[in-house]
Amino acid sequence: MKKVLFVIVNILLISSTGYTQQISDQSIKYKPHDWISYPVMRYVTSIDQGDEYIYFGTTRGVCRYQFYKEEWDTPFTRSNGMKDDRIFIVYYDFTTGNLWCATEIGLSYRIPTTGEWFNIGYPDNIRRGISDLGSGDRFLWLKIGKIYYQGDKFGSMFSRSDKESAAQDNIRWSSAGMVNNLPYFFMNNEQYIYDPEGYIKRLDLRKYRITYAFKDNFRSIWIGTDGLGCGVGNIRTERLSMLPFGLYHPDVQTMAWDGYTMWVGGKSGKGKGAITWWDQEENRWEYFEARYVSILRSDDVNDILVERDTSLVWFATEDGLVSYNKKADTWTVYDSFDNLWDDYITSLAQTGDTLWIGTSAGINSMYGGIIKRENKKSLGKRMIYRLASDDKNLWVGTDKGKYYFNTEKNKWSYMKGAPNVLNLDINAIDIYNDEVWFAGENGIEMYDMKNKKWKGYPVDHYPVPDKINSILNTEDIVWIASDSGLIKFIKKDDRWRRFTIEDGLLHNSIRWILPDGDYIWLGSSFGITQFYWNAPYRID
Repeated sequence: MKKVLFVIVNILLISSTGYTQQISDQSIKYKPHDWISYPVMRYVTSIDQGDEYIYFGTTRGVCRYQFYKEEWDTPFTRSNGMKDDRIFIVYYDFTTGNLWCATEIGLSYRIPTTGEWFNIGYPDNIRRGISDLGSGDRFLWLKIGKIYYQGDKFGSMFSRSDKESAAQDNIRWSSAGMVNNLPYFFMNNEQYIYDPEGYIKRLDLRKYRITYAFKDNFRSIWIGTDGLGCGVGNIRTERLSMLPFGLYHPDVQTMAWDGYTMWVGGKSGKGKGAITWWDQEENRWEYFEARYVSILRSDDVNDILVERDTSLVWFATEDGLVSYNKKADTWTVYDSFDNLWDDYITSLAQTGDTLWIGTSAGINSMYGGIIKRENKKSLGKRMIYRLASDDKNLWVGTDKGKYYFNTEKNKWSYMKGAPNVLNLDINAIDIYNDEVWFAGENGIEMYDMKNKKWKGYPVDHYPVPDKINSILNTEDIVWIASDSGLIKFIKKDDRWRRFTIEDGLLHNSIRWILPDGDYIWLGSSFGITQFYWNAPYRID
């Protein structure tokens, strides 16, 4: 890859009144569209209108709604080059087309022609407290309390100014479109009720404070809430619609493709989670919460399996095995009373018409709706971490190494593995053609099924001797999700490469990897990220 380096060097600018501004330095190692992240964007802090989009500043970046097409576009986060994505004010400058964001640590702006983000510090090293941001005929303006600062339209210099000078520059402030008194809206979704006191209420008695309201040029009022995301109201009809976007909870443990839709599951945290379903073709998001789906006991999900040739989606939850029938829109839960070894389900796999279920106390199989306990002596009541399968074989990672089941011979076998890698906890397994890759507490190893040979990589042979959460094995590359970043192993070169937040990740703790052609999707503790790994300009 011809690495693109954008550097904004530290410059100390001294204004005529003695006030200073420090421009922070940033070295961006990627192009703006190499990484696109989708965190939780349900907490809205600011709204503004541009030429094509309504921009919503949130606590995790900027989401943008294309109002002519009436659909969401990709969001802006740290993965695109912003220094910080906790947004206080979002502002569109019509004179330059630049999008500005005021964050806790400084200002970020995006140039529309290239999509590049640049980051600068606040004047006088002020960290917070910006009450307004605006652009006039000549200058960009900041308002901090009663103090005014003026700078050029690209933020290279700020100096202290005054109210009289600001009044002469014909400024459009970010607060110009704010609406304080909303109409009495009727909700288009029957599960919501509009409260004129400034809340959106659900029928389950939860309520969400309206944090921001903005009137556009087309007689619509856009609202942001504290936890329910964004919405749009029609002033003429007084109807308000919510527009869900992004994940419900950030801590992603697993993802699965279901045609052109994606299922996302993870750890809820204090009972505030949900299973997320994303229709990428229509860019539509839907959430399934355990406390509001009567049969669903837990939305803490360790694994998801979309069953072949049926309408069933299976979820390995921490309180039972759950199936969702898409056609019937029904949920079913199986637990130890249905012959499971344990209710804590860790992993799922499928061989033929058999569903394999890993639990914290052994492995089960389900065929024809009947659940059977696998009673292999060495497997009995063992902690199952990961299952993986091809057409004929099942591979099992446990707290005491690896096991293999040949479906044609109906035979279980223990696998000793590579001689230089100690077999303990096996957290990750993946298969491609004749290669089966395993990752455990003490290293990574590969089994060549065709030649019946092992190759091992102890922990000191690759960049991050840290916990490995999942593996994606492809023809030329092995992708490894670890607690310290994404690791790429190029097979032909026997070479390792690690990616971190400095390269575009939302967070270094990567839990899951999902293939998508020239892209891969990464689940982390901050959300999901699409990585354009096979871009023609990349050589890493």
